[in-house]
Amino acid sequence: MILTVLLPMAEKLQTKHSWLPEWYEIVFGGFAFLIVAGLLIKLAIPQLAASLKRRSERIATELEQAREDREQAALDAAGIRAQLGDVASERANILKEAEQDSARMVTEGRERIKAEVASIEAAAESDIATTRTRLPADLQAKVAAWAAIALDDVVTRSLDNTARARLVEDAIAKIGAVR
Repeated sequence: MILTVLLPMAEKLQTKHSWLPEWYEIVFGGFAFLIVAGLLIKLAIPQLAASLKRRSERIATELEQAREDREQAALDAAGIRAQLGDVASERANILKEAEQDSARMVTEGRERIKAEVASIEAAAESDIATTRTRLPADLQAKVAAWAAIALDDVVTRSLDNTARARLVEDAIAKIGAVR
C-alpha cells in the first residue's frame, strides 16, 4: 500500500533532464552547502588548526629533546672515553710504581742479606777467636785433670799403707803450718 502512494510521488519528483536537477534544488542545495561550509570554516577549521599547531609543537619539542639527548649521549661517550684513557694511564702508573717498588724491595733485601751475612761472619770470627784463646786453657785443664787421675791411680798402686799415712800426716802438717 505504501508503494502505491510513494510511486506517484516519485514520478512527480523526476526532473526534465536526467543529469541536471531543478533550479530550486540547485539554489537550496547551494545555500545549504554554503551554510554547512561556513559552519565548518567557523567551527571546525580553528579546532583543526589548533590541533595541528599542538601536534607541530609537540613534534618540535620531541625533536629538540632528541637533539639534547643525542648531545648529552655524545658528552657522556666522550667522558667515558676520557675515563678509559685515565684508566689506561692509571694502570700504567700503577704498574710502573709496582716495578719500582719491587726493584727497591729486591735491593733492600739484598742489602739486608749482605748485612746479616756480615753479622754472622763477624759472630763466627768472634767465636773462632774465643775458641782459640780458650782452647789451650781448656786443653791444659783437661790434661791436668787426666794427669791427676793418672797420678792418683799410680800413687794408689805404688804406695803402701804406711807411705799413705805418712803422706796424709805431711799434708795435714803443711795445711796447719799455712794457717
